[in-house]
Amino acid sequence: MISTVNNGAMPPPPPPRNDGAALTDEQKSTVTEILSSYDAENLTESDAQAITEQLKNAGIAPSKSLETAMTEAGFDSKSLAELAGKDRPAPPSSSANLPDTATFSITV
Repeated sequence: MISTVNNGAMPPPPPPRNDGAALTDEQKSTVTEILSSYDAENLTESDAQAITEQLKNAGIAPSKSLETAMTEAGFDSKSLAELAGKDRPAPPSSSANLPDTATFSITV
């Protein structure tokens, strides 16, 4: 008899990316207000970090509609995220620092 279990099966694909809900008029106004304090052509790392922090504090999550609002205000959201360091990988978890004497048991 042939087994229906396939040990080499691929895991299911990740869920579709959530681009978030559209920004409300109030959120769009908040984005415009935040960005009006900065010069899109001369952003510093500190500026980019401040913008991302202000957006976060306003409850505005990254989304396609935020990207659109930023573009309309003359800002490149991807460049801003890079400058703010939001595209950097997370630091390794503490489990990466296990001692050489760590042992593991695998039961099948």
